[in-house]
Parts: sequence; C-alpha cells; structure tokens
Amino acid sequence: MQQSAAETLKSIDPLPGAEKKHKLKVVFVGAHVDDWIFCVGTLARYAREGHDVLCLSFTPGDSQGMASARHMLLNQLAELRQKDARRGTSLFGARFRILDQNNQKMHVDPEAYIAFNKTLAAERPDVVFSLWPLQFHPDHRAAGNLAYNSWLQSDMKFDFYFCET
Repeated sequence: MQQSAAETLKSIDPLPGAEKKHKLKVVFVGAHVDDWIFCVGTLARYAREGHDVLCLSFTPGDSQGMASARHMLLNQLAELRQKDARRGTSLFGARFRILDQNNQKMHVDPEAYIAFNKTLAAERPDVVFSLWPLQFHPDHRAAGNLAYNSWLQSDMKFDFYFCET
C-alpha cells in the first residue's frame, strides 16, 4: 500500500509532541503581532494535523517607527496590524491573542515573569515555540526570555523550542 504525501512527511519528520498521541495544544509566543511568521510552516502543519494552535503577541502592533513611516496614527497602524495578524493566523487554522506590553518597551522583571507564567499555564500547552533570546531586537529577546522562564517554572511540563528570526 502506497503512503500519501502527508503520511510520508509525518513518518520522516515527526512533529514535536506527536508521540503523545492526542490532540496537542501548541502555543507560539512572540513579541509582535507578526512574529508568528518566523514559525508559520511548523504552526500550519500542527493546525493541518488537527492540533489546537494559538499565537500570542506581547504587543498590539504599536510601532511608532512604522506608523511615522506610513504617515499613520499609532492606533490606526496597530488596528491594521492586528487585523492582518488575525486574518493571517486564521488562514492556517490558528487563533491569535494580544497580551499586555508595548513595542520597544517590553520588560522582563519579576511582575512580568509572574503574569506570563500564569497566562501560559492557563493555556496548558503541550508544545511552545518562542523567539531566540540571543538576537538583535530587544522585544524578541524579552519574549524569548519570558517564554523560557515559563517553561522552567512549569517544571518543564511542555516541550519548548526556540525559532530563528
């Protein structure tokens, strides 16, 4: 019997967590509304295989530099970027949610750790992807560090991976 392309792909390159043999909760943790794009192929594959995929953004799309370059008000840009993020994630079957920090002002401190630990724990993820914390953009570093800390605080109850940007 010949395997389908999807079956062949599954056997050659199993998704992290697939060995758990149940519907997985997969969470992407990004700093900005469009950061999920760095991991979109993997996230889309999880969604295609029937898993629950959630993309989190710490910030609401409030880049003053982008707004100024486009001659837009900051709130108009943020609204547009959020709409694009919701539409983009829905195209591959994921949900999208914005958290409580701001562009270029992300903070990593005890209060931020505690708040995000609670947020992620409430999602009960099986697999989490986040941004590599040793890179240029300070917001990306913050998101990666907050996600990594949540993994440690959970006693490493979920699989955790960094993605490149």
